[in-house]
Amino acid sequence: MLTHLQAERFAPALFAGVCAFGWWRLGLGIPDQFAKELLGALISSAAICAGFLTTAMAILLPMGDTAVGRRLKRRGKLPYLYGYLRAAIYSCLFVVAVCLAAFFQLKPEVGITGAVAWIVAGACAYCAAAMVRVVEIIIKIMIGMADASDADG
Repeated sequence: MLTHLQAERFAPALFAGVCAFGWWRLGLGIPDQFAKELLGALISSAAICAGFLTTAMAILLPMGDTAVGRRLKRRGKLPYLYGYLRAAIYSCLFVVAVCLAAFFQLKPEVGITGAVAWIVAGACAYCAAAMVRVVEIIIKIMIGMADASDADG
């Protein structure tokens, strides 16, 4: 049986695989009319997300001294949090790299097709799912810190 922690750990990779497979199976591509603009926007948004996540990591690193941090550490979940942050930051950087490489694969009047298109789709799907996972955990942490029972932290 799949546990909540396993689902949390593997959901971004599974989501990316399903999206990439679907993109490939449907034979989709990125049309030439807006491929450059889309790739540029993906690079910008991934870079902004990486900056956001790096800031979140800087804020959460000293969290081990708070009541919520101590509870996460005691339950062995603090390493998962840092791992999820690291994976999300690296996924943003991977999206930037993939989109930069895709610029060189642009074909006039065709756009981006084949493996490059489904790699871009999979990378973006993983990045989005990893971001959602981190944001959800940060929200849960903030709610836990606002709890009256954690006032001593």
